[in-house]
Amino acid sequence: MKKFLLLLVAAISGIHAKQDTQNLNRYLLANYYQFGQDFKSAGHWYSQIDPDNASMYIYNGYIPYLAATGAHDQIVKIIGQLDEPMAQNYEIQLLFANALEQVGKKVDAHERLIQLNEKNKSNQELAFRVAQIYIENAEPENALRVIDGILNSAARRPNNYVFYFLKSQIYLSLNNKKEALIAVKQCIDVYPRFDKSWLLYAMLLEQEGKLEEAIKGYQHFLEITTEPKGQIERHVMSLSLIHI
Repeated sequence: MKKFLLLLVAAISGIHAKQDTQNLNRYLLANYYQFGQDFKSAGHWYSQIDPDNASMYIYNGYIPYLAATGAHDQIVKIIGQLDEPMAQNYEIQLLFANALEQVGKKVDAHERLIQLNEKNKSNQELAFRVAQIYIENAEPENALRVIDGILNSAARRPNNYVFYFLKSQIYLSLNNKKEALIAVKQCIDVYPRFDKSWLLYAMLLEQEGKLEEAIKGYQHFLEITTEPKGQIERHVMSLSLIHI
């Protein structure tokens, strides 16, 4: 009897090992086609995976596949079983939040994003989305707190210029032009080729009555922008006549 049980256990283990290998092979094929943007073939191989014997690792590819194909409702259905094991996977958690938002569960999505940001203040995508949530909810102080969190974690990162610009806009909405000017100057310092920062910079200087500096700012905007220039060119000409 004991020998029979040992043989039975060995047989079951062999079956599970075979299933695990098959799942892995199917996942690798699905991932291969997914990487090549062949979502039809990727979907075929994902559908062949036995979910009862699938490793959690497989969901690292499957969730992005569902997101890329717009299957947000399917993502939402499996969040409950994956939330805890995927708690530290911020990319997957972002996809969970996006899926919730896409199916109309906006409050749940925003709460998830805010919680994620608290755990990972150096994630730029998270910080930007959470700052936008606070702006949308008319909570500028919280938006500034999130922005300062990302800037303090990596202030000289080149693509952080967008956070300085957003910070300037928030201060401007609060009618704090002094801080708005400081923030937009920082934006220009980090990334001088961002045309909108020069436009905002020039506008703020003009409001302070610093026409010569404002004109230079507008001129720099005109040099680098790809947007229509007519209105700003006429405005600069008008300021130049006043400044003479």
